[in-house]
Amino acid sequence: MNKTEFIWVDMDGVIANFIGGMCSLYNIDETEFRQKRKEIGKWDGINAINKINKSDMSYDDLMNDICKTPDFWFDLEPLESGKELINNLIRNNHDIGVLTTVPEIGSKKARIEKRIWLAKHYPKIGRIEFAGGENNIKKHGYARAGIALIDDKPDNIVNWINAGGTGIIWDSVAPNFSKIGEL
Repeated sequence: MNKTEFIWVDMDGVIANFIGGMCSLYNIDETEFRQKRKEIGKWDGINAINKINKSDMSYDDLMNDICKTPDFWFDLEPLESGKELINNLIRNNHDIGVLTTVPEIGSKKARIEKRIWLAKHYPKIGRIEFAGGENNIKKHGYARAGIALIDDKPDNIVNWINAGGTGIIWDSVAPNFSKIGEL
């Protein structure tokens, strides 16, 4: 019997290679991007892009560029560690869904493309919820005791735990499956 009644899995950075898509958009080497972000010392993609490209881009600039890119989310590559994660959760009879954030800018496009991507790569996952966007519902609004979130963004996990849920920070490059076994 599982200790957790439901597990939410983030999409971007956990099962879909958002960083790869973003790096491709800006013609940046993915390894260089990850290294620069690590040097900055926090989960901060905008500053990493700005340091590499010597630019002064904002979050809104990034989202505008992504939303102008046809099929941006639909074309993201699945992450191998994400496939292993989902297979592990299903094999261990966990009830799972995807809780993913959409930007306020282009939220309709993001919702459509993310739904299509999930149907293509993970058709067995039936429950999909969107945080952010025009409704601006935060991920931690779904948190409560017995509900877990697996996410690559540390701030999301801190807020989730503070709201009463169980949170696991996911690193797609160095995944920690032992933490998943505790759920």
